[in-house]
Amino acid sequence: MKQEIIDYAKFQLEKSKNTLKDAELLYENDRLTSAVNRIYYAIFYSVTAIMSLYGLSTSKHSGMLSNFNKEIANRGLINRELKDFYYDGQNPVSLDMGRFRCLINGRKEITKYISLIIKM
Repeated sequence: MKQEIIDYAKFQLEKSKNTLKDAELLYENDRLTSAVNRIYYAIFYSVTAIMSLYGLSTSKHSGMLSNFNKEIANRGLINRELKDFYYDGQNPVSLDMGRFRCLINGRKEITKYISLIIKM
C-alpha cells in the first residue's frame, strides 16, 4: 500500500477522533442535535479512511454510503454491526440517547478496524 494512501487514511482518522471528542462534549452538555451531527461526521471521516485504504472515493455523502455498502460491507470486509453504525448516523431522527452512546462506541470500533488495516 502506498504511503500517501496510509497518510491520508491516518489524517481522516485523526479528524474522526477530534470530531468524536466534539460530539462527546456536546452530548455531555445536552446538545443532542449538534452531537448527532458531529457523530455522523466522525463516522463519515472513518468511513472515508476505510474507503481510501481500498482505493475507493466519492465526492458526495450519498455516494460514500452507497459505495461503502456495495464495496466494503456487502463483501464482508467489515463487520455488519459496524456498517449499521454508519447507517444510523445518517438517520438521526431515529436516535435516542442510548443509541447515540452506541454510535460513539461504534465509531471507536471502526477506528480499531482501520488501525488493523494500516498495520497490514
